[in-house]
Amino acid sequence: MPDDKSEDVHVSARNRGAAMDADAVEIEAWSGVRGVEGRVVRVVSRGRAKITGQLARAGKQTILHPDDPASRAP
Repeated sequence: MPDDKSEDVHVSARNRGAAMDADAVEIEAWSGVRGVEGRVVRVVSRGRAKITGQLARAGKQTILHPDDPASRAP
């Protein structure tokens, strides 16, 4: 939702970059099929100070499985 409370901007999962729920972000926006669409240009500030969850190994990678479903990737 824009700071000025104007029309919401739809940002698809592939256009979110490193942004998470509750973050303040800078976006690039355009008129699209779903109304105003956009992509995250940069994260201005984080909405959460901590994320809790369980770490799991997947080959050489370590993956965090967040406790809060809103923090999970789509």
